[in-house]
Amino acid sequence: MTSRRKIWAGAIVLLALVAFVLFTRGPETPTPNPPGTFSFAVLGDPPYDTREEIKYRHLLESLNAHDLTWVIHVGDIFWRPCTDEHYKESLQQFNSLRHPLVYTPGDNEWADC
Repeated sequence: MTSRRKIWAGAIVLLALVAFVLFTRGPETPTPNPPGTFSFAVLGDPPYDTREEIKYRHLLESLNAHDLTWVIHVGDIFWRPCTDEHYKESLQQFNSLRHPLVYTPGDNEWADC
């Protein structure tokens, strides 16, 4: 096997390993809140690239796996292009949450788009 083929084979194996780690992690096991308490989540500014999109999907799964009273999103749901499809995708992501969501538009929505 030539050194070039070995490099390509190694790169393919590495990429397969990275893809396995990123795409097979399941949601966390929920931990109930102590009696008389509540928890909420605050997030904003995701995602801006493909890597962050994967992490954002895992974050939403994790939020659904926890005992939260509500989720607050402080805006900047995406960065260009400003398309109806991007807004529909963000709405689908919000609707995937099992908790009530409070959403405030960020500057990406009201100024940049």
